[in-house]
Amino acid sequence: MDYLISEIEKTVAVAKEHLTGAVNQTMTEIYWRIGRYIVEFEQSGNEKEIYGKNFQEEYDFNTSSLSRQKQWHESA
Repeated sequence: MDYLISEIEKTVAVAKEHLTGAVNQTMTEIYWRIGRYIVEFEQSGNEKEIYGKNFQEEYDFNTSSLSRQKQWHESA
């Protein structure tokens, strides 16, 4: 009887591992697709390098603005 219970427990454990792997793979694919949809929407048909350039300019502005705010707080 102990052998039977042990084999059933092993079978269930293996099934859970496979299920976890399948769920993780599915979730990764879902998030990747959602990200792709968002990027395509944000690009509005623009070429990637144009979108990237605009993003970089906005990022540079935001980070320099944050840097100035930090310096102002540190000096105050």
